[in-house]
Amino acid sequence: MEIVRQPIRISDRSHRRLEERIAVRFPNLAVAANRAWFRLPARSRVRRLLMSRVARQGVEASNRGDYEVAFLLFHPDMEYLAPTGTVVLGTFPERSQGRRGRIQFERSWRGDWGEFRYEPDELIDLTHQLLLIGRMIASGRTSGVATESEWAGLYTISRGQVIREEIFFDDNAAALKAVGLER
Repeated sequence: MEIVRQPIRISDRSHRRLEERIAVRFPNLAVAANRAWFRLPARSRVRRLLMSRVARQGVEASNRGDYEVAFLLFHPDMEYLAPTGTVVLGTFPERSQGRRGRIQFERSWRGDWGEFRYEPDELIDLTHQLLLIGRMIASGRTSGVATESEWAGLYTISRGQVIREEIFFDDNAAALKAVGLER
């Protein structure tokens, strides 16, 4: 397995780009293109650029509440695994199935916060998985109290779509360990 690590930065302000509008209108085309990119070697310059772009666009879309774009490449029957220890918070189901359930969860989760955004720092391409590592920055809806914590998302890819997402809060070292890497 080839492992490629690269820094990733997102824009504070983003909008739906032309390519995202086309992808929403023709999702099968977007999946087919993604499938082709995943066939490239992990060290390929083209793959690195495209994986970084896809990850960046997904996070930016999520941050602006554009879940149709953010979860476009998620398989309709994908599996979501909640962060360890967060199920007791009430908002988090232990696991959920499907893109629609994942979008509903994200809407509910963000509704609990005043402001909320993901800030990725690093993208790790593990050939058939992507690990996105960064921080969550939020403020309470009623209190306005700001908070920041570590966040990581491990995405398993099959045939160009995310089939499994596992989220890690406050423990990026555990995310790295889950894929056999140590900091």
